[in-house]
Amino acid sequence: MNTIENVGKACTGCAACAQACPENAIQMRADAEGFLCPVINKALCVGCGRCKAVCAQLTPVSGRAPLSVFAAYSIDIKTLENSSSGGLFTVAARHIFERGGVVCAVALQKESWRAKFVFAANEEELKAMRGSKYVQADVGEAYTEVKACLSKGKQVLFAGCGCHVAALKAFLGKGAEGHSTIDIIWYGVPSSLMFQKYVQALEEHSGKLSDYVFRDKRHGWGMRLSYQAGGKEKSAVSMLDPYNFNFLKCRTYRESCYECRFAAATRQGDWTIGDYWGVLREHPGFYNELGVSALLVNTQKGQKMLEETREQ
Repeated sequence: MNTIENVGKACTGCAACAQACPENAIQMRADAEGFLCPVINKALCVGCGRCKAVCAQLTPVSGRAPLSVFAAYSIDIKTLENSSSGGLFTVAARHIFERGGVVCAVALQKESWRAKFVFAANEEELKAMRGSKYVQADVGEAYTEVKACLSKGKQVLFAGCGCHVAALKAFLGKGAEGHSTIDIIWYGVPSSLMFQKYVQALEEHSGKLSDYVFRDKRHGWGMRLSYQAGGKEKSAVSMLDPYNFNFLKCRTYRESCYECRFAAATRQGDWTIGDYWGVLREHPGFYNELGVSALLVNTQKGQKMLEETREQ
């Protein structure tokens, strides 16, 4: 593939280059392992350099050291039950909805078993964004759509991996206002092709899948799948699901994830959130069996969002 010069295996597949190209000379195409990579049509390229300017690997975007760090969880039980950890993403999303804004984050599309960045304008649409998705998401035109929302005066909350948040910042440029960002503390990302092949194998064994939950709290934080068999809806849970097991063993990620520059003390989002593993050891009095999040507040905007959502 004719990928952007000097990026190579460091490419995260963030797709900022494709959306920034004024000539539409860059397309995101899957490589042999199913990871999306930028491919340049040399006949259309005019050498403007916009792709390199928004590439967070070639033109690093500076992060911020946290202003404060917390263990936190939502006080709303239903939010906790339907979240992968402490429910802080939902808390932040509601904060934006109350102000007439929208949320851009990842949902698992069950008709294709692909993860993709989508938009939500209310709680019902937010449901698909909740929970962990152990697969790399297709960014699509998310940055372009965020910019369009901002140009109309609509607030946007954007949540993704550190590479996605850095890409959005580079795409929007300095001085952009009206958006808040959350970067997720994450292991790495397997390809959608791997996950689709795994789903296919499950269906050959069990029946047509209707749902796949990467982390289900009801049965000890394991995987849960639902499927059709014998004309009935059935479900199965497992702590040793091969896909999840190899994900947790760090065996299946995109190559750039193993040297991720965003897994650092300085962060990209206004908030950084992730599972607070070890909270029972470090803060036993704050432990909640439904989940606790680590929350890093990195900017004054993030601090304000914390103050305005503290009771949620």
